[in-house]
Amino acid sequence: MPANTKTSPKVTSAGISSGIVVVIVAMLAAITPDMLDFAGQWAPVIYAAVPALAAVLGAYIKRDPDREHDATPPPAGYEPKH
Repeated sequence: MPANTKTSPKVTSAGISSGIVVVIVAMLAAITPDMLDFAGQWAPVIYAAVPALAAVLGAYIKRDPDREHDATPPPAGYEPKH
């Protein structure tokens, strides 16, 4: 069985969504640097977590029809050949 080497739409969606959010967070940090003063030493973690969360949500929402599996069970007596 040949390997599927096509890039998943989930990967593309995660990259685009995190890239957009990185730009937005960078702009907000430049405009209002005291935006996360309440977080203290955890501010850099929050700055990193926001784009990461956007990437995960972007990938979760996107469908990938090439890699979705049929939910029907295999026929009786079926044995894989690999």
